[in-house]
Amino acid sequence: MSRKIIESQNNDLLFRIREDLSEGKTYLTISKRNGSLINETIKDSELACKEFAFENYKIPFNSWREMKFQIHEAEYDGKVYIIEESYPEVGAYLYISENGKWLPYDSLQDNIEICKKFAFKYFQVPLDKWVFKGYK
Repeated sequence: MSRKIIESQNNDLLFRIREDLSEGKTYLTISKRNGSLINETIKDSELACKEFAFENYKIPFNSWREMKFQIHEAEYDGKVYIIEESYPEVGAYLYISENGKWLPYDSLQDNIEICKKFAFKYFQVPLDKWVFKGYK
């Protein structure tokens, strides 16, 4: 599974490097700011991806930063509700756990705040119960 993701950008484009540990591959994804994919290429290392981005798009080596995804949690009515942020163009997922087991339910929303409002509307989870737990 892949979780190390680094990102850079120029005026028009977003660049993401994702190392997939299970496959042993490194992906460079280039997209427009609206999320539409321009190119995805597979290289053998993070450095090779950075070199490609520099040679073809003039993206400086020192402009890359690691992406971090927020996790929020709320305990309410005997259940644990967890919101995990994903890529900005994807949104955030709401998961529910009861007695240490995941319920067969998840919900994708546009962002963390909408997930919290969704949990309030459908599960009555008070908005003030949510706690920021860190980054993944």
